[in-house]
Amino acid sequence: MRTTDWMRYQGFIPTYQTLVSSQLKLQRQIASGQKILVPSDDTAGAARSQTYNHILTIIEQNLRNIDEATNWSRISENAVSTTIDYVQRAQELAIQAGDVTVSDEGRQAIAQELEQIIQGIISMAAQRHRGHAVFSGSRTDQEAFTAVLGGGGEVIAVNYQGNSEDRTTEISPGRTASYNLLGSNEAGGEFGIFRDTLRGVDVFSSLINLRDFVLANDRASIATVSTPELTAGLAHLTEGMARVGGVQSRMMAASNIDEDLNEVTSSALSKARDTDIAEAATQFAQLEAAYKAALSTGARIMDLSLVDYLR
Repeated sequence: MRTTDWMRYQGFIPTYQTLVSSQLKLQRQIASGQKILVPSDDTAGAARSQTYNHILTIIEQNLRNIDEATNWSRISENAVSTTIDYVQRAQELAIQAGDVTVSDEGRQAIAQELEQIIQGIISMAAQRHRGHAVFSGSRTDQEAFTAVLGGGGEVIAVNYQGNSEDRTTEISPGRTASYNLLGSNEAGGEFGIFRDTLRGVDVFSSLINLRDFVLANDRASIATVSTPELTAGLAHLTEGMARVGGVQSRMMAASNIDEDLNEVTSSALSKARDTDIAEAATQFAQLEAAYKAALSTGARIMDLSLVDYLR
């Protein structure tokens, strides 16, 4: 079968089209900054990119969870720290009330200040974060404690309204942590910050009793009951502060781990998805040279005349 000039021309067309198509693809990769424009460009790379994107989405959510938990714990820390100040002031008032020289008016003033301390701690126990009660377990729609008032408006009891459930959140892929303190563990739970039935600590009852002992001028009970209870309550609150500090330390460590994982995954995603501009430019130059060479070769073949065949 004789090979005609047209047949030779037709043989060059697929080569031209392949070179042009490759150049256009590189141009789009350089312009967009991404080497995988459609999955068919690199099936394996597209699958890896999808996996990396999924991991990054989880990491970003975990970092938001950590930020939320950290802010929650800071509110808890402030409330407990203020409560410690209140209890320390109550200890000072207990010492004053135990003085035999204190007058009836003095005892009344001490009792009134203790009442303010009780109400102040109830307020601390009612702290909220983004509208959620921080010491109520998972029942965050209502305050942790409610006061029962006597005929004169004084607090005679404090009831817990929360539950025993910890708040947990994912802080790294597949790893969760709790970040709240229960106001009380009377409904269950390992630790209650204001009332702990396992350890025999009840900050509210201790202060209510102290106020009543002061009003009754019961110095013996102040010394033998209130003073030891306040000391135990203060130690318990200090332990609670340590627990909050532990939560914040865990959150900081998890944040560092997530940030490192985010950096590694982002780098892997970039390698799988992003265009290496320098490499792409080199490939483009090579394709351009090949295309020009093909055009030149084709032009020389098609330029043959009858005289060339007769030689």
